[in-house]
Order: sequence, then C-alpha cells, then structure tokens
Amino acid sequence: MASMYRYIGVLAREFATMRQAALSRNLMVNVTTTRLITGNIIGSLFIRTYERGNLIYQAMLARGYQGSSSKTTPPIYKKQDKLAFVIMVIIVFLGQLPYLH
Repeated sequence: MASMYRYIGVLAREFATMRQAALSRNLMVNVTTTRLITGNIIGSLFIRTYERGNLIYQAMLARGYQGSSSKTTPPIYKKQDKLAFVIMVIIVFLGQLPYLH
C-alpha cells in the first residue's frame, strides 16, 4: 500500500499528460468522444501501471527482496542525537516566530 501511495502522483501526472495530448489533437470534441477517450486513457494507464509494478517488483527481487521486509532492531539514541533533535526543533521554532501573528 505504501508503494502504491507513493506512485499516485506519478499516475496523476501521466493521466494529465495523456489527457492534454488528446485535447491537443482535438479528440475530445463532445461528450461521447470524451468518454471514449477517457476510457481508453484509463485502460492504457492501467496497463502502464501493471507494467511499472512488475518492473518495480523485479528490481526489488534483484536487490534481495524475499517477500517480507527485514526486521531490524530499533535505533539506540545517544545523548548527542537527543541534543541535536532538541536544537533542530528550537531552530525551526525560532525560524517560524516572524510568521506568527
């Protein structure tokens, strides 16, 4: 689900590009042809998405994916890490002060 969510923006841009291409070719002149072209675009987008998913899966396999995510131990935070986090929060807060009314 996370990888699917990641590619929603890509799919939206592809759909917009394909729709703009159809509009620039003057293919969407009335409601009937608009529905037909939109259906074709969605079908083509589905095929592209399926192929992209397959390529991503093949790339994951090539990098050692075995069907489940590897379990890692949670990081151990040191005093320096906590101090750096606090300093970062303070800097971000101070940077936002001029914009607070």
